[in-house]
Amino acid sequence: VFGILSMLTGLVLYDRLLVPFAKKLTHNPSGITCLQRMGVGFAINILATLVSSIVEIKRKKVAASHGLLDNPTATIPFSVFWLVPQFWLHGIAEVFMSVGHLEFMYDQSPESLRSTATALYWLAISVGNYIGTLMV
Repeated sequence: VFGILSMLTGLVLYDRLLVPFAKKLTHNPSGITCLQRMGVGFAINILATLVSSIVEIKRKKVAASHGLLDNPTATIPFSVFWLVPQFWLHGIAEVFMSVGHLEFMYDQSPESLRSTATALYWLAISVGNYIGTLMV
């Protein structure tokens, strides 16, 4: 839920605030280039991974303080809302990466292959999601 909410609010903020500001700053009609968007998305994903590691360290400390490290069925007294920042950051990163990837695919493809390139992008995303589901 939090990832989707951050994507929805991130898209609105991106379109209404960031792009007009970037247009004025860079004099580029799209604000920043596709590759810059993807780079920002990857940088935010790195930050989200760092936040995830900090939350995991905190979770393990709580489990250790309650003597629950060796009990895989125990419920750790740790709020699920500690996960919100990392999901929020991943949603914001997805805004930058999806927009950048789709624009790059659309702009760099020949006109006759634009819909095919976009379909292949979504196919790759869906296969990745399916493989991720199988791994869990």
